[in-house]
Amino acid sequence: MKIIYQILALSCLLALSCLLSACSTVLSDSKIKQKLVGAWTEPQNEMQAGITYYPDGIWVAKATPDIHKSDYSFIEDGTWEVKDGFIIKTTSKMTQARHPDSEFGVEHLKVIRIDDGSLTLCPSDTTNLFTFKKL
Repeated sequence: MKIIYQILALSCLLALSCLLSACSTVLSDSKIKQKLVGAWTEPQNEMQAGITYYPDGIWVAKATPDIHKSDYSFIEDGTWEVKDGFIIKTTSKMTQARHPDSEFGVEHLKVIRIDDGSLTLCPSDTTNLFTFKKL
């Protein structure tokens, strides 16, 4: 009888281990890159904003003001790559700084979640999360 309980306990531990490892699956950089390519929008943003990631490593972001909440627009672009679960964006052009202290540079965005229709990112310099929907 004792052996049956031991087998049952081991079976439960094995099942729990498989379940937990499936929940914590981390996508490879190549899978992130594959899912990232395309046009994304940030629905909760005060502007009509979007970013498109192209397969050749180029990105373009555009924003137009929401007439009731914002008074500026911008277009910016640059290059991107995925490394160690981060999207690394380098800005090469911008028509208007998003903030007075904005400057050209490199931005590291931790991929928290990505699937075929949703993307959640966390910039490396903050704990804020940004969620995008695929167009």
